[in-house]
Amino acid sequence: MPYLGFWTPHEIADELDLTANFVLRIINNELPYQQIQAAKVSGRWLVEASEAERFIAAYRASGKTKEKDFYSPADIAKAIGKSRKYVLDALTGYGGRKTPRLAGTKRGDRWVIEKGEAERFIGEHVG
Repeated sequence: MPYLGFWTPHEIADELDLTANFVLRIINNELPYQQIQAAKVSGRWLVEASEAERFIAAYRASGKTKEKDFYSPADIAKAIGKSRKYVLDALTGYGGRKTPRLAGTKRGDRWVIEKGEAERFIGEHVG
């Protein structure tokens, strides 16, 4: 969701299930995709909402989006009706015996859970 009419590269990446680095490389014209016009303000890249929405629509129309191979803790929390903290506790083991274990990988500052593991964990909570 844009803030005051602007999107950050992270918000665009989240909308398309991409990495922020991938979006930044497009902004910097390092990848052969349709350019995103952005401005750097106080050290942060900002993209006007209309430009971000144009790029998102064009990227989706290109057919480059695919089924997710990885899920975030927020995705899993939403699917099982629990908090993101509950899922993070399952990943880190801080939940103790009350919280079932969930295997995931830390990529930078984000946790990612493989599709099969996410489906197993969701199945235990929903099914």
